[in-house]
Amino acid sequence: MLRRLLLACAVVGSPLLAQNAPPIKPAHLQGQVVDTAGRPIRSAIVETDDPPKAVVSDDSGFFRFADLPAGPITVRVRRIGFEGVEFQLRLPSDSTVSIGVKLLPVAQLLEAVQIDAGAEAAHPQLALTGFYQRLRAGWGHMVTPEEIDKRRKLAPSASSFLQDIVGVTVKHAQVGVGRGRAGRSGGGGGAAILGKTPYGGDCVMNLLMNGQPVKLQDGETFDMYFSVNELYAIETYAHAAEIPTEYHQLLGNDFCGAVVVWTISRMILKPQH
Repeated sequence: MLRRLLLACAVVGSPLLAQNAPPIKPAHLQGQVVDTAGRPIRSAIVETDDPPKAVVSDDSGFFRFADLPAGPITVRVRRIGFEGVEFQLRLPSDSTVSIGVKLLPVAQLLEAVQIDAGAEAAHPQLALTGFYQRLRAGWGHMVTPEEIDKRRKLAPSASSFLQDIVGVTVKHAQVGVGRGRAGRSGGGGGAAILGKTPYGGDCVMNLLMNGQPVKLQDGETFDMYFSVNELYAIETYAHAAEIPTEYHQLLGNDFCGAVVVWTISRMILKPQH
């Protein structure tokens, strides 16, 4: 009888002990990403597995995670042009762990890009933007003026030029009739242009027109903002890590890619009188 009574006391007492145990406080992780020469690496994607979180390093290469669970954690760091790294850490409770991450540059194996020798001469204003330099370097996916002119007559909408680009999703939406840029009727519908987050999920892509960021109004779509007849050339960068530096510094959304639209009115030189 005594043994049974002691057992009952132990069972009853266990929850009380658990309730009195102090809660495990979260930990914080911060650090800097640099190259082999110690130079900061901007826009490196830093990810954790459990819980799944991602941040992007700032201009000085710094990053920070707040309120991570204490204990073991896996961290991955990657940036286009560098070899990604993965490592494990143990985060003590109620602490801030600071680390340094060094990425090694790696040669990017890019598909061969064929550029007509006369393309830059035929489009001097576009060449001045660095469009053909980015094309040769293999950044993103470029839709050239020649491709747009070839497809323009049969293109149902501006977003149709972004169909079938790897990493880019054209999501059609049925909305009420709206007003596009400069009061132009949107005609209703159109499409949202989605890129990829560091974890492969969909996100609304940043939009630039003639090198400057633009923001669509609520309910406004890509097709309400641009007409097929004003497209001149397009650049697409499905992931934030692919966006060239000259565009990245203009954008506030570091977790998604970007679409850069060049228009005829900007690229065609008007005759001087």
